[in-house]
Amino acid sequence: MMTRRSNTKTEQSLMAFFSGRRLPDQVFAQGPGNCVFLEFARAFSASAWQLFSDAALSSGDADVWCRCIDPDAEAYYASSFAQPAEFRFQARGGPDRYIARMHEWPTGSPADAVAYRGDAVAWASDSGSWACWGQRDSGLCVLRAVEGNHLQFLSGSVAETLPVMTLDEALRDVVANELPAERRAFFAERMRLCYS
Repeated sequence: MMTRRSNTKTEQSLMAFFSGRRLPDQVFAQGPGNCVFLEFARAFSASAWQLFSDAALSSGDADVWCRCIDPDAEAYYASSFAQPAEFRFQARGGPDRYIARMHEWPTGSPADAVAYRGDAVAWASDSGSWACWGQRDSGLCVLRAVEGNHLQFLSGSVAETLPVMTLDEALRDVVANELPAERRAFFAERMRLCYS
């Protein structure tokens, strides 16, 4: 089931995901596209901000949005903190606002910050030409670009400061350290089916 329809740009961007699914299943509504992988824990860093910013700018988008999927941005965050865990950042802006929002919001409850509490998080921009889905349990983020977009924004300084991996590298170097042994084979098989 895809997320609900709305007229807001953020809600339209959410249509890029099957928000009720989790890795290793296909979470992108448009299929796998061109995918690379990064560590979930690094997705809240200045280097990750640069990656998301570059992805948006290379797609002609002015903003990057981020939404906590689990716990739910509305049901948990809006009801507990009077604001959903859904943020829009100017792509030309520096990393400071992004890092502060990911690590320090909601005010008065830093343990609930998306960087520490978010178990599934999504990033995208309005064009839909790229999207990223991350999950804490596997330690992975999947950055997907639509067919034809060959992830040119991964070159340069971002590639030097934020390691991106192939699926096999991600399964070997990240998932092997995050998931219990009894879950790894199934997880790897489903990831290869959905993201190769």
